[in-house]
Amino acid sequence: MSDKWDTMLTATDFSRDGKFIAVGDLDGGVVLRHSPTLEIAAVLSGPGGTGVDNATFDLVFSPDGSLLASVDKYATITLWDVASRKKAATLNGDKNQKEPEYATLAFSPDGKILAHNANTTITLWDVRSRNLVATLVDPAGPTARVTEGAVLCMRFTPDSRTLIASTYTDKLRFWDIRRRRVTATVQKAGYGLIDLADSPDGKVLAATSRNEVKLWRPGSRTEIETLTFTQEPISAVAFSPDGKSFAASEEGGAVQIWSTTTWNPIRVLDERIEEAAKAINEAEARQTLPDDLSFSPGGVLLAEALGYHLAL
Repeated sequence: MSDKWDTMLTATDFSRDGKFIAVGDLDGGVVLRHSPTLEIAAVLSGPGGTGVDNATFDLVFSPDGSLLASVDKYATITLWDVASRKKAATLNGDKNQKEPEYATLAFSPDGKILAHNANTTITLWDVRSRNLVATLVDPAGPTARVTEGAVLCMRFTPDSRTLIASTYTDKLRFWDIRRRRVTATVQKAGYGLIDLADSPDGKVLAATSRNEVKLWRPGSRTEIETLTFTQEPISAVAFSPDGKSFAASEEGGAVQIWSTTTWNPIRVLDERIEEAAKAINEAEARQTLPDDLSFSPGGVLLAEALGYHLAL
């Protein structure tokens, strides 16, 4: 567990070699930290470096590990060259993506496309050319109230052909990337689908749903399991790289881990762990929702952005 930092953390991701953890914060900071010591390796963007009151909403490493993408509240995507620690490109998103409540990034598994969702709009970028290749607008927007079609989170299928997006109105939209249209919609897929996670083989999609997690078969769009384990809101989910474990974090920072073979719980990470007790008790008192969960490439470490702390 890290010391208390001066600003709230918003996003984390492990580098593909597991040596670093990228951390974003509420003041626009993007920092690389050594894993597992959490010592600073590089400050890519200092707090406030991209604007006053300009949160880093999300960040993610590319599949080959050469790039780190981050996005701010004004729909500005920055691509960082991981080797040189320098800015490689700046991509300006759609005007309708500015100042959202939620915004996330996702690289396609083949590394060719970077997707950015905010409000009712998803932009697709060609990673090599840095060009905008498509703008996808939820069928409910932008003429409807923004919340009706607001996208909360998204994941690509393993073949990079379909983008699955969750919406504010509890739908799962299946976008065909080539045809630029919705090919299927799952109604009432959960309650509060603020995070999605896909298993490494792409056969299971996990979605947060208030105080439970719903598991889906993306191919058939059928629900296969519901994991009910708490009365607190669930805010982040993640599969281990080998697909054998699944983790979900709840308000206050406690994390439940399951075996994906049996879907039985195998471990709870909470305030009973001495090093985490103070931070989790503080998070519970503040009713803090963890913003992100990410496994290290080897699956040994799990990082959680927990208010003003980073839990490992």
